[in-house]
Amino acid sequence: MKNNQFKLSAIALLMSIVLSTGAFATDDIELEVGGPNGLPAEPTELEQKVKQLSSQVQRNTNDINKLVPDFAAKANVVDLKETNKKVTANQEAIALKADQTALTTLATKKELKTVDSKLSGYTTTEKFKQFEKDVIATVEPLNKRTLTTLSKINTNKAETDNAIALKANADDVYTKTKTDELIKVVDDKFDGYTTTTDLNNKLDEKADKSKIASLTGEIERAFTEINKGKASDKKLNEVATDLESKITENKTALDTKVAQDEFDTLKTTVGNKANADEVYTKDKTDELIKVVDDKFSDYTTTTDLNNKLDEKADKSKIASLTGEIERAFTEINKGKASDKKLNEVATDLESKITENKTALDTKVAQDEFDTLKTTVGNKAEKTALDTLTATVDT
Repeated sequence: MKNNQFKLSAIALLMSIVLSTGAFATDDIELEVGGPNGLPAEPTELEQKVKQLSSQVQRNTNDINKLVPDFAAKANVVDLKETNKKVTANQEAIALKADQTALTTLATKKELKTVDSKLSGYTTTEKFKQFEKDVIATVEPLNKRTLTTLSKINTNKAETDNAIALKANADDVYTKTKTDELIKVVDDKFDGYTTTTDLNNKLDEKADKSKIASLTGEIERAFTEINKGKASDKKLNEVATDLESKITENKTALDTKVAQDEFDTLKTTVGNKANADEVYTKDKTDELIKVVDDKFSDYTTTTDLNNKLDEKADKSKIASLTGEIERAFTEINKGKASDKKLNEVATDLESKITENKTALDTKVAQDEFDTLKTTVGNKAEKTALDTLTATVDT
């Protein structure tokens, strides 16, 4: 049953092309034909099948044209035209053979000669049946190829829509196992640095800053691996968010620890030198605080800092600020300030340093991450479009 439907679909496909192009009209045949008593002849079995399936084949053709407008240009036009000629001749022969009994009533030799020429090669049932088989054998592979192409186009269209929506098919490239492996690599590198407290303890024991430095390189390589793998935004965000949170946590902890060590050393040195109440009056201390406050103008909050960076990427001002703060501490150190006075100044300085340093690091990290996402998205979209183009060309 399915085999018959397939053959009929093949014939009907070619018939629809003939009907739509109008390439093989039969208006030049002038015959008076009919069945007994002048009634129209009964349609042959092949005519009925063609009629029943022509609308179905037309829908197939329309579907193909909707999906790939230039499909006809990519088809084997020569094969189709040659087969069209045979099918058209077959149609004419069917019509003439069906009404053969009425041909004897034609009046002139000219008309009989026209009919004879049209029926040439189809004068016996055996020859006609053989021709019908030949037509089916010719049409069948063409129709099969057309249906296969339609199936491939439908399949690839669905895959392409999905790929474009996700910017990549991450399930094919990065399985959950691969993502878990990547996260595990990062987790292993962070072993011993899972919280600020753990990090401080570790630094107190060994001052192991080199491990943090190597971690940065490892994370960069991890992002490169993701980029090469064309992971989807969703997968990338899952991995990157986890990485970024750990980077920020440990980086902040390390910066805080280093600053704390330097500050503790400074307090000890100043405390041992003298009592600053005799040397540094409150006015001198306020003057120093004012110098620092002036330097922090425009950077009083994280939001202000981000806005400023967005406008001018004014990182140089932050860099000069660091030098100014160091000079301020040096000045305090020379002046033999007391622990109490020193704590008031240094606490204010340290809170602003931490706030602005964290904001700057976050901004730089975000810029790098945004660039990475854009690169991955563009690469994935191009891959999806290349896949569709290659499929259609095939």
